[in-house]
Amino acid sequence: MGGDEKTAMMTRFQLSNVQTWASAAMTDLDTCTDGLSGEGVDGEVKRRVMESGVVDVGHMISNALAFVNRYGDGIN
Repeated sequence: MGGDEKTAMMTRFQLSNVQTWASAAMTDLDTCTDGLSGEGVDGEVKRRVMESGVVDVGHMISNALAFVNRYGDGIN
């Protein structure tokens, strides 16, 4: 295995880790916001959480994951 091949293999491994962590963050965000749909959660709490930037963070994570996936497609 040559140096370029080792570098590509390590890069793929690191990208896989980034994908795993970003996907986990998205899942955690979904779980959090799903929990707000329950009847026991006060409407004011729901409003404050949603206005706190949670949705924006979700969009940023999704965009970052798309960039990582796109970058990974170019690595042989």
